[in-house]
Amino acid sequence: MNPNKLILILIFISFSLCSDTTKLKWSASLGKLTWSEAKTKCTELKMRLPTLEELKKSYDTEELESWKKEGNTFWTANEISKERAYYFTLLNGVSFSLAKDKTILTRCIW
Repeated sequence: MNPNKLILILIFISFSLCSDTTKLKWSASLGKLTWSEAKTKCTELKMRLPTLEELKKSYDTEELESWKKEGNTFWTANEISKERAYYFTLLNGVSFSLAKDKTILTRCIW
């Protein structure tokens, strides 16, 4: 492999692993929505649902601590199937799957 290409790949990996989550911009709470409603609302706001990775990184830095007053479960952009998607819990920083027609808390990101 070309050494310059390898250096660029390593820089990209390093940047990706060390990216600063404080640059993430979160919406205010949109309340409890189904997954489809959440995705649509975020799009209308010119935003998107956060990924599991974004929520986990922000959770690990305690950026989401103030959200606990709203509740503990938030939709993610990560789908499992047509019927199920992941949500993230602030109770212990892990994710679980849930039927998309259930309503849970929603915040968007851009």
